[in-house]
Amino acid sequence: MVIQVVFGTGLDIAIGALLVTALLTYAGIRKLEKPLAWITAGALLFVAADVTAVGTGTNLGGYTLGIISFLSPLLAILGFIAILVGGVWAAYKLVKA
Repeated sequence: MVIQVVFGTGLDIAIGALLVTALLTYAGIRKLEKPLAWITAGALLFVAADVTAVGTGTNLGGYTLGIISFLSPLLAILGFIAILVGGVWAAYKLVKA
């Protein structure tokens, strides 16, 4: 039950993206440094989105709760865009070479 709660959010995407960047870095593909930086930044934005989503369940007051509930989807969208840009860029560099 706990695993479903944790992996129902964007945390699974972040773990997968960080795992991909770690494996590609370990493989020694040097031409993908900048795209992998974008993918890593997107994964960290997904983690930040999950952290701010956890705060919405607490009683922090209306104003703070409103800011946090607005921030979580924004960070998730930015993380998705960063991972998408990094993935397309990495695929282009691999196909080009």
